[in-house]
Amino acid sequence: MLRFWRNPEFVRYLRAELRGPRAVSVGLVTVVICALVGLASWGTAHAVNLQFFRSFHVRLTVIQYLVLGLWCAGSCGVAITRERELKTYDFLRTTRLTAGGLLVGKVLGVPLIGYFAVACSLPVSIVAGILGGYSVGTILGNLLVLLVFGLFVALVGLWLSMLLEKTSAA
Repeated sequence: MLRFWRNPEFVRYLRAELRGPRAVSVGLVTVVICALVGLASWGTAHAVNLQFFRSFHVRLTVIQYLVLGLWCAGSCGVAITRERELKTYDFLRTTRLTAGGLLVGKVLGVPLIGYFAVACSLPVSIVAGILGGYSVGTILGNLLVLLVFGLFVALVGLWLSMLLEKTSAA
């Protein structure tokens, strides 16, 4: 259970969702968004100082929570209904994976692009937070809360997906 990167369900989503060109484009879009947020923060601070880096870090953190929450809710919210519509739901019922293994594979694999986009913005956010005067413990605590938030929203989305019959209802 601790080696989620060997989970067959996670590996399936990793191979399908995070191919080279898609990963590069998501990374580039993330860098562009970070640059635009930096410009917006610079416009309000009028100088590169402590206020700029604090504003930049807070704005990036808010965007990370929004992106991760919406991506996890949206992708996991239709994961099971999509399996039913594609007629692949029976494969989930007859797999050798345990229920916990399937859950880990779905929760970590389905919103993989969202996790990757947030991971691409983390170095910028961490550097901005440190330059803004936040302690390393505060920044790491925030990252832990962000991870727990993403996992919780993915679980809720997956649970709601199990209750729905069709993707269009989601």
